[in-house]
Amino acid sequence: MLAVPNKRLVRQMLLNAVRKPLTISFHLLHTARRKLFTTMAASQAEVQSSGASKNPKLKAVPDVDIDKNGRFKYILIKVHDPDKEREFKHIVRGYARCEYH
Repeated sequence: MLAVPNKRLVRQMLLNAVRKPLTISFHLLHTARRKLFTTMAASQAEVQSSGASKNPKLKAVPDVDIDKNGRFKYILIKVHDPDKEREFKHIVRGYARCEYH
């Protein structure tokens, strides 16, 4: 299950944004997105099958792969080992070459 942000913290951030406009650079935004999706992919460990963490084929696949020019579109993929029934995990991918559809 994904972590839900603290409502009080989100409310305070929104109030601060209204009071004082905030300018965020692309680099800062991209770094924040990478951290967010890395955290989300790590939290998917609870969603993966129980044997996925021990499966060498699934362990070899990185949880998150987002290139520097990744867009605001990310793909959540469920991968599985065809040799092992019911072993899977979720991965996140984001590449600039993948167009929005």
